[in-house]
Amino acid sequence: MPNESDHMDLSALDPTRDAAFDARVARIASDAMDARARSATAALREPVGVLSTLTAWARPTVLAAGILLAIALTAVARTAAPASPATASGDDELLMPRSIAEILHSTTPPSVVELGLALSAASR
Repeated sequence: MPNESDHMDLSALDPTRDAAFDARVARIASDAMDARARSATAALREPVGVLSTLTAWARPTVLAAGILLAIALTAVARTAAPASPATASGDDELLMPRSIAEILHSTTPPSVVELGLALSAASR
């Protein structure tokens, strides 16, 4: 364990030891104050009002509206208008072969041969 009487010399790390330290700090502070003054002057030149605020938001707003329009048009295009009940037969919606639909709509029961022909035509 080091002895408490042993002290490390940290004077080499002291920034105020250098004679140019005060000049460096003054130059940094002067540059910072100049930059602050320039930004304040630029802020005063820029008009602040309702119209300038709306103009700044115009491009993002138009972009968002275009994206929403594209999504809405895609949804409308994918949604087909339903057929009117007078023209829809139900067989078309079920994608049923015509031969099977004719058997289902007939009032007489089909024979085994008719049923076999309808099923074989449907499987093609």
